[in-house]
Amino acid sequence: MIFYLKQNYSLVAEVTERQIRNGRKNTRLKLIFSDGMEDENLLRSLATELYKDPQGRYISKPETGNL
Repeated sequence: MIFYLKQNYSLVAEVTERQIRNGRKNTRLKLIFSDGMEDENLLRSLATELYKDPQGRYISKPETGNL
């Protein structure tokens, strides 16, 4: 999956460590950014930041195939 957030593209490289806290599901994601940085964020944190950023977008799913 690819996201556009804060003027940077983010690729979800790996989904790891699924957890439940306070009855809510969350997953740790390994993200690779277009500037070469890598980070591990929680799915809910990414969703919150996408909601806050007016330019934030969900770009694609890997299984959609060629354009």
